[in-house]
Amino acid sequence: MTDSPPATLDLTRLAEVADGDADTIAAILELYLDTAAQALVTLSAAVASGDRAAVISASHRLRGASASAGAARMASLAASLESGARASEPLMTASPALHALRAELARVQCAASGTLAVAAQARRHDADSVIPTAGPSSP
Repeated sequence: MTDSPPATLDLTRLAEVADGDADTIAAILELYLDTAAQALVTLSAAVASGDRAAVISASHRLRGASASAGAARMASLAASLESGARASEPLMTASPALHALRAELARVQCAASGTLAVAAQARRHDADSVIPTAGPSSP
């Protein structure tokens, strides 16, 4: 029996953290997606400038954020990049890892889009179902 690759996005992890609240899940996903995108910008700049410490730091943060958000493949890819940087592998060899991280982020964004759309629809429905209260009555 072979191990299957980790899921792109495991929403059960987020559901546990958010106690099943759809709005909280959506907020965490939105924050994670922004954080991951910014981490990739930081990683690209760090690799281009040869800043090993910044590569280690940014890949470590991305690994942790990805694991917490249920993006196990992103976490694994970031961990590999971090390990390589810590092992003093030449940073010029990090380009394929960055490409893999960008591709995986696109998959995570796609996987998250359904959850975010459902949460947005629920918020619209909740807003539409609010009964307006009458203003102060005149005597």
